[in-house]
Amino acid sequence: MGQPVYRFHNRKGRALLPTVLPCVGPVVSLNVITGCSKGCLFCPARRYQPGMPVVYTDLPRQVSEELGRMEARDELPRLVLVGTASDPFGEDSFVRELQFQSMLWILRHGLPLAFRTRGPVGADFLDLFRRHRAQVHATVILGAMAPAVLDKLEPDTADLASRLADLEGLLATGVDARVQLEPLIPFVSDEESRLDPLFADLFRLGVRQVTGVSPTLHPAILADLGPSPVLKGLLLGAFGLRQLENLHLRRSQSAGLPLPREARLHMFERVRRLAAKHRIAFGPCACNNPDLGGVRCWSGTASAEWARHRQAEIFG
Repeated sequence: MGQPVYRFHNRKGRALLPTVLPCVGPVVSLNVITGCSKGCLFCPARRYQPGMPVVYTDLPRQVSEELGRMEARDELPRLVLVGTASDPFGEDSFVRELQFQSMLWILRHGLPLAFRTRGPVGADFLDLFRRHRAQVHATVILGAMAPAVLDKLEPDTADLASRLADLEGLLATGVDARVQLEPLIPFVSDEESRLDPLFADLFRLGVRQVTGVSPTLHPAILADLGPSPVLKGLLLGAFGLRQLENLHLRRSQSAGLPLPREARLHMFERVRRLAAKHRIAFGPCACNNPDLGGVRCWSGTASAEWARHRQAEIFG
């Protein structure tokens, strides 16, 4: 992994921001960093928050003060989403300490927190989560792709083995730890030869439900790939494009282009069947696939409901 470079500022305005997600409703979000240093090609932060990531050096103090005022008004949030604009677990020790102290204040106020991560989580955070296991909801993002493809799509992230180790550590603490496959792209990251052993590992660890996320394609993504004609060709084919110019014509750069609906339906059904072989329920993320009626983050039954509904739609 490359050494991340940051700008450091005191945050102006609130640290805990009102947020609404389809799967959880109105909550608040917290970001120690605006922008992310991990360099994932499909990450929205790279499109909408370009440039050097900004670290908010006084965030723990702000979080403590804001939670105190909320508590005095009896307006504490029901959930805090941590790291909506960046991965909550970076490599820099100073940034990790800011994150640790901010999470500590949230947990000390008795609030539940949720995060998605590609890791590394680390022993210090695992110990914190163990002490507050009933309040922590973790999602580990996994990608079943060849190492060379991972290096292109998520260049500064932990490998699959390291992420599985993080998942195992989180599960051992007793927190609500879940799994999301991301990005799922036909012919790129949905190969049976890689997904089948991954689902076997997940079942061994005790995972029984997995969600999937398909990416949105922006023109800058293919430009950022550099000299990778085979991977570029696979991505264009997966998104139903013959050449990059079609992407500019069909969608603006800010909107991006989702995978075609039928491609997503068949890909998700293929992955669902592979997961079912290992007694794991699978469905698409509802936030990412509102047109498919996908799985809500905290629902325990949506995968089965989605499977029944989509099998009927796909196969009649």
